[in-house]
Amino acid sequence: MLVEIELISEAIFGNGEATTSFVDMEVLKDENRLPYFKGKTFKGKLREEAEFINQYLFGEDNTLIEGLFGKEDGNDTKLRFSDCKLDEKIINNIKYGIKKNIFTQDDIEKAFTDVRTFTSINDDGVSEKGTLRQSRVVKKGIKLYCTINHKEELTIKEKGIIACSLSSLRNIGTMESRGKGQVICRVIENNQDVTNKIINEFEKVVF
Repeated sequence: MLVEIELISEAIFGNGEATTSFVDMEVLKDENRLPYFKGKTFKGKLREEAEFINQYLFGEDNTLIEGLFGKEDGNDTKLRFSDCKLDEKIINNIKYGIKKNIFTQDDIEKAFTDVRTFTSINDDGVSEKGTLRQSRVVKKGIKLYCTINHKEELTIKEKGIIACSLSSLRNIGTMESRGKGQVICRVIENNQDVTNKIINEFEKVVF
């Protein structure tokens, strides 16, 4: 199952490091400085949505969730998530451009990310001393792709709960309260958005 993740706001996929004196918080980047989001983290976000929907539909029966995502204390899971990256064609073109010295890794970083300044505000609406921070953000409009691999064919209920969870997922990354990391997620088959189609089939089975 291929998932498309469209950033409709700037996002911060923090790596917990400051690589320069200019930036206090860096984002996850590969060897070519292309931003990405960890598949394990995306899986965790999607599981939260799936658990909420499952409870609404099926009460305390977690069989469906544990079958897909595994138990909280175990590794036995039907689903395997790749890291969320740019389209493979884009990545290959960028690698080619770097190899041929058409552009540099600095150019790549500037094309896909910006640097923003943040500060904490007290109850009086005044910036708190010593809280000024510089953070790198991934630009909005960028689309990332995650492949969800599964050991065996998914049932309509399994595909449906995943599609519903993707449709309801609104944010990834940090600083959600400041409007960062807003997303629209879609299931893609044959270059087409089939999210609603899967959800409709799921509704027929459930209701």
